[in-house]
Amino acid sequence: MWYVVYVKGSQEDKVAQFLQDNQINAFIPMKEKFHRKEGKLIKVNQVLFPNYIFIETTDNYIDFSEKFNQFKIRNKNLIKQLRYDLEGTPPLQEEEINILEKLLGLNKIVEVSLGFIEDDKVVITDGPLMGFESYITYINRHKREAKLEIELLGSKREVTVSLDILTKI
Repeated sequence: MWYVVYVKGSQEDKVAQFLQDNQINAFIPMKEKFHRKEGKLIKVNQVLFPNYIFIETTDNYIDFSEKFNQFKIRNKNLIKQLRYDLEGTPPLQEEEINILEKLLGLNKIVEVSLGFIEDDKVVITDGPLMGFESYITYINRHKREAKLEIELLGSKREVTVSLDILTKI
């Protein structure tokens, strides 16, 4: 099961460490991003979903909710647990988890993808976006970014990831 919790702004690292110290497998999905420093392009890691922490556990919905409420008392940076519904439906559906696992990989980082544009169609040649061309809604070649629309927690969410378009044919 994957659960998602909402935390106070810029407190993702502190809360994730707190949860890990309490034997909870918490992680912060990251993305590689191009950043210009002193005229050179470098890759830096940024939070993919600001203010959200993802948790992998074997706990069922009721057990996890009880643990979360205890953690919330001990750590004021925890705001709320995202819920799909009040009946105990798993917060992230299997299809959503599969998409996130493919994008994030083992390191939980969306790495830079490479591709080209042919006749207004994006073709990804390398990276985690291979097979996700249909999810791309916008490309900013100057910033080397692509916007994806993915289904998460029952609604469509837009995320920005790095995409280096090598050429336009």
